[in-house]
Amino acid sequence: MSLPDGTTNTSSSFSRTGINIGAGAEVKIPFFLTFDGSIKYNMLNLFGTENGEGNFSAVVINISVLF
Repeated sequence: MSLPDGTTNTSSSFSRTGINIGAGAEVKIPFFLTFDGSIKYNMLNLFGTENGEGNFSAVVINISVLF
């Protein structure tokens, strides 16, 4: 991200490590469509945390239709 001229970014950032598990499937209908779907469970901020920081979790569902 670029900042406008004359401004500075004073916030600090840290790297964190997590784990992601998931599964997906693809279903093809010949000469017509392909359906692609996946679901993932993300566990974020597991390693490298500082005092008072919590862990975060997210479920991501992706469904695509390809022509």
